[in-house]
Amino acid sequence: MHRRILSVATTMLATAATSLQAQFLEDLPTPPPRGKFGEITFSGGNLAASRKTGEMRATGDIKAKSGEYRFFTKELTRSADGVYFFGDGAMLTTCSNNVDDLHWKLTGTFMYETDKAITAKNTWLYFEDIPVFWLPWMYYPLNTNYGFRFLPGYSNRWGPFFLSGYVYDICNEVGGSPLGLGGSTYFNLRQKNGVEVGQTIRWRMGDYGKGKIKGFYAWDEDYDRYDRHWNDSSHYNYQNWGSDVDRKRYRLILEHRSDFTERDALNVKAQYISDSHYLRDFARMDNRYETIPVNEAWYEHRENMWAAGASVSGPLNDFYSGVARLPEAWLSIEPQPLFGLPVNYESQTRAGFLNRQFAKYGSTDPMYRYAPYLGLSGRGADYQAFRADSTHRVTLPFMVYDVLSIVPRAGYRATWWSDSGDPDSEFLAASGDAMYRGIAEVGVTASARAQAWLNNEWQHIFEPYMDYSFQDVKYGSGKKNRNYIFDNYDGSVDWLDQFGFEGRGLPYSWHGIRPGIRNYLRRADENGNTRPILESDIYAAVPFRDEGYIKRGRYAGYPKDMKDGFYNRHDCVVPGAILRFRPSNRITISSRTEYDVDGEKVAYADWNFEHRLTQDFSWYIGYIGRDHHIWEYVPSEYDRWNYQLSNIIRVGFEHQVCDWFAWSPFIRWDARCDELDETGAWFDFLTDCIGFRFSVNYENGIRRIDMSKQKSDFNVGFAIYLRCLGPSSMLDLAKF
Repeated sequence: MHRRILSVATTMLATAATSLQAQFLEDLPTPPPRGKFGEITFSGGNLAASRKTGEMRATGDIKAKSGEYRFFTKELTRSADGVYFFGDGAMLTTCSNNVDDLHWKLTGTFMYETDKAITAKNTWLYFEDIPVFWLPWMYYPLNTNYGFRFLPGYSNRWGPFFLSGYVYDICNEVGGSPLGLGGSTYFNLRQKNGVEVGQTIRWRMGDYGKGKIKGFYAWDEDYDRYDRHWNDSSHYNYQNWGSDVDRKRYRLILEHRSDFTERDALNVKAQYISDSHYLRDFARMDNRYETIPVNEAWYEHRENMWAAGASVSGPLNDFYSGVARLPEAWLSIEPQPLFGLPVNYESQTRAGFLNRQFAKYGSTDPMYRYAPYLGLSGRGADYQAFRADSTHRVTLPFMVYDVLSIVPRAGYRATWWSDSGDPDSEFLAASGDAMYRGIAEVGVTASARAQAWLNNEWQHIFEPYMDYSFQDVKYGSGKKNRNYIFDNYDGSVDWLDQFGFEGRGLPYSWHGIRPGIRNYLRRADENGNTRPILESDIYAAVPFRDEGYIKRGRYAGYPKDMKDGFYNRHDCVVPGAILRFRPSNRITISSRTEYDVDGEKVAYADWNFEHRLTQDFSWYIGYIGRDHHIWEYVPSEYDRWNYQLSNIIRVGFEHQVCDWFAWSPFIRWDARCDELDETGAWFDFLTDCIGFRFSVNYENGIRRIDMSKQKSDFNVGFAIYLRCLGPSSMLDLAKF
């Protein structure tokens, strides 16, 4: 239910040679080039040079140019090593107007290192003829996005704000060196929240990888608003995301990846936060795309036919829910001939200590987090177990008359848990009993493939298929205990897990067929290369077994007689379709839909339409809808917390109206609540060298599925950027 927050802020230049972006816009360890730079060309003035040393001196009215940048100076020298020096009072600009009519300029003393960097001293930034900013010193690498960032704006939540930062090289990070160290320093002011400071250190270690560490500290003047507004329905009410908040707030991030060899990789990602509100308050887009921070360290080794690895992961803060792997190892064997026979064998095995942690209210409150305001108490819903899971499968593919492909298969999956849940206790408390599950599967897939050409231009591929599966599930425990669910290796947790469409067997007995038809339409160009026009897959799952189960409450998913050693879903037909249509390079249509026949509703829908009407105009419309349970046991009597429900329509376009004006509005509509979700737009006013961007967005107050509320928010922003560099993407600019 989190909303997409499109920032109204854009990049503002504090200096002519600096891309001023927001605090959140991190330069990469190996930044992309800013443009084409090279040897300076110049004209005018009196020239004296040495052919032997390459040294040069010029005086008079001198014009020089490198890439998009123009210099005007009275004195120009070049050293023996090719470095250019522009004397005091020189000017730098990207404006194409006459020197007396520049839109912007930098004045000062400049040093230009060919295709490397510009260094300036005693520098003033002018817009038209008005001085607006002074810097005693500035270093601007030409092949990076280093420099100052300034971002002013207004938000209902923050009030007026000013974000600033400086991104820099510490040692040898310029030019794509395999070794390097860089940094970013931030200082942010928010009228309601006060001061926030931050620091980033980036590193490149050659074959040992690259990474960064980030830290932010805020002295929040409005930290107690959650207590003040807890019972105020018009303000913030985080009933499902609460944690203690004090004045001192912080965020620490560590990321590192090493590809030691072509076959070995190590990845580390960790984040520790002072409270569960920090991301929402200070890093909104980070919170939208990663509502619960990912903390993991994994190592992987890959060979041609197998791969193995191990991981340690889980939430570092107890006010977040998640599964901790302490650790978990895995081995995957790709399909390969068995003992030289025409039989292929494949397997997946994993084992580890797992701890399912549910969010707590504060760090010491033992109360189960989902509904603390209702007074629910007890041991909580946390559980732990050692789990080993191993799947083995053999297949025997063969062809019938070179037309029909037949792939019989047989497999077995074994899962063992060191502990299980007692359904008669509150929140499925641990029983102390180990539990075993065996899943035997046999099946066969039959498919045919036919293709035809029309006029040697259009290729149509038609591929009907039919899959039959028989799966028998037995639980080794003679009791009515239920195995713990950590992820979809233990049970189907999402609608798309139904009937094994996502690749893993279901944790209940069933048999049935999965028919489908794939179609591919391709068009050949004059060189004989084919371009995909249409790709579709229309399918269904049709089970033949229907065993009743309890649909709602604490015992959801159990057999109705409660005596069976395994539990079953209510079997129903699940039709679906996947579509991707590209009638031209300008139009893309894509969708995935699945229908719940039992509930007589669309359970999952993701539809998108994108159209670049002209070079200057493109638009899109999309819809995302979900209406189904998360197929996990419900740890609370309040079923709504384990439910996916959303109906969001989004529409927008981008239009370059003329040489001096462009704009892009968007709207998100909540069809479920029949109300506005979010709307906004940015507007660009352009000269030959400068872009002025004004942006605005409004986020409607939301009601979460747990009935908590959040106040509406309104944001505006203004930025100035160099057209030769372009504005940063709106996605990046939305991270504040």
